[in-house]
Amino acid sequence: MAYTQEILVQAGISILRVSGHLDAHTAPELDRALSDLLEMGALRVVLDLADLGYISSAGLGVLTGSLGAFRERGGDLKLAAVPQSAHRVLDLLGFTRLLDLYDTRDDAIAAFARKSPS
Repeated sequence: MAYTQEILVQAGISILRVSGHLDAHTAPELDRALSDLLEMGALRVVLDLADLGYISSAGLGVLTGSLGAFRERGGDLKLAAVPQSAHRVLDLLGFTRLLDLYDTRDDAIAAFARKSPS
């Protein structure tokens, strides 16, 4: 399964859709995309993983590193539609205590709306 990514913007929130295998070969692409978003000032990002087929430790490393970078700048990174197999790995390794996971992209976007400053 080939790795692909696509960036969308909805309600002022950047959405990065990832599909395929996120491993040592493709993790740098995700890292670059998240870094680019951060450099452009996109501080609220939803990572839509509905079509993710596989995630390795390299992919997990990108997620945690990026999460820290976004939060250091007052932003956040939320995961949406995490496949069950990936969710089990995230839970087993304790990542579900660090990362905000939502059933759908819309749920993740709504979570940002609830936290927006008045």
